[in-house]
Amino acid sequence: MPTSVTIQPLPRLTMPLVGKLTSTDDSLVKFEVPLALQTLYTLGRDPNRCNVIFECDFVSGIHLGIQSTLSASGFDVSVFDHGSSNGTFVDSHAIAAHTSRQLVHGAMITIGNGGSQGIIEGKFTQFAVGSFDSLYDCGKELGRGGFGEVYACRKRAVGKQYAAKKITINNASLIGEDVYVERECEISTSYRHDYLVAVYEILKEPTAIYMIMDKAEYGNLQTFIQDNKTVLEPLTKAMAKDATDALKFLHSKGIAHRDIKPCNILIFSLNPFITKIGDFGLAKPVSTDMTMVGTPPFMALEIRYGKAPYGFPVDSWGLGCVIFNMLAGTRPFEDRHDEVPQKDRWRPRYNLLPKEVSPQAKQVIAGLLIVDPGQRMTLRDLGRSPWLKYTRRLAKK
Repeated sequence: MPTSVTIQPLPRLTMPLVGKLTSTDDSLVKFEVPLALQTLYTLGRDPNRCNVIFECDFVSGIHLGIQSTLSASGFDVSVFDHGSSNGTFVDSHAIAAHTSRQLVHGAMITIGNGGSQGIIEGKFTQFAVGSFDSLYDCGKELGRGGFGEVYACRKRAVGKQYAAKKITINNASLIGEDVYVERECEISTSYRHDYLVAVYEILKEPTAIYMIMDKAEYGNLQTFIQDNKTVLEPLTKAMAKDATDALKFLHSKGIAHRDIKPCNILIFSLNPFITKIGDFGLAKPVSTDMTMVGTPPFMALEIRYGKAPYGFPVDSWGLGCVIFNMLAGTRPFEDRHDEVPQKDRWRPRYNLLPKEVSPQAKQVIAGLLIVDPGQRMTLRDLGRSPWLKYTRRLAKK
């Protein structure tokens, strides 16, 4: 019986992957071997001559090899038997000693002929040329939302870390929402700003879309608030300064974000405190829009009640809610389900703010959370306010 499997450091780790060999449920040991382009992999029992070592009596010293080569159609992957004692099988067909057989997607490679000894078996999964799986190593999940999940990833060719947003195309929740996905792809790749999350590459595949973007080392602002209960005013001011600069840039291009909230603000440094706005799924050029979009606790009232076309002031409202949320550790308003806006019910709960919060901060919150969008503080005015005008970057205390 095998006691273990060891996968040695493999050569040519910067090369694209052509596929992977993954153990099946019937295999005596569990393994996953990434298969890189133009790379030879040897599987067997000899630790000095094999990349993948199986400590098992029925495995030969060098049992088989797997190699990928360039071809007119992209690449070919083949398996070669090195004259093994107990045979190499592809889809239950034995490979003659010292001969090879080309692999296709889904092929089963088996070492051993069964019986009381058992088998070692792996399924070959082929990656399309230029696909996400061929170019990136996928890591842990960083978060998820209505349109997809975000994973840590590493680009094999350069070894650089990114985040990958995966949007599953056949996701039932996306039915009728494809316009938002296309718009996010377009906006996120068209504009660059220091405080907007940059998207570097979009990979469109038959079952999913992958957006390769900046990786935020310190997660999102929502988690940061939850972990710290409240956020110091200097850090809140630093976030507000970054967000104001980013939103003013978007607005100069005629685009409103429409979903400013803590989980869409990512933290890239604690010392100094640097944040960027991400997730452009609901962003769009401003028009005579009355579509109800966004997240209710941070949604401007003109969106919530749909009484008139709305524009850039919706982002001022969202930012005001975020500033209050950071300073107080909670939202500025109780959840409301009124059919009509009632101004006396939409006053921020200032009593929840810590006593050390400055009067200037409260003035900013009051200006950003004015019900009438025509009277609401603009981002230009916010940037010139005494609260933000002389803001310097400070480390988290």
